[in-house]
Amino acid sequence: MEAPWPSRISRETTINAAQDVEVGQRVLVLDFVANGPTPELAVACGGMQSAVVFIGAGAGHAKVGFGITPWEMELSNSLWGTRLELMELVEMARRKPLEIRTTPFPLELAPMAYQLLHERKIDGRAVCVP
Repeated sequence: MEAPWPSRISRETTINAAQDVEVGQRVLVLDFVANGPTPELAVACGGMQSAVVFIGAGAGHAKVGFGITPWEMELSNSLWGTRLELMELVEMARRKPLEIRTTPFPLELAPMAYQLLHERKIDGRAVCVP
């Protein structure tokens, strides 16, 4: 049985499809490979105020920085679980909003936050803010 989508899509087609978004809409780009050319492609697919998440554990890289990436692009990576676990998490969030516990710290207290995490005295995540 033949797949209902093409087996190969060009870089240009991918970028054009991702950028065909109405002005004001945010774009989320998920790179499940993060190897070879895919990180550069993921960044190229994002626009202003987009979020690019590298989920794959590949050794690829992308050039980022002032004047290279769009304004306010958020870049992050996630290596905490499998694709199936991510799908399960998204489904759980659809059913009921997730509760994420955080404890804020001023940036100058980051060493103390690490120490409290090490001592298991923080429930959830420590978030250091400037």
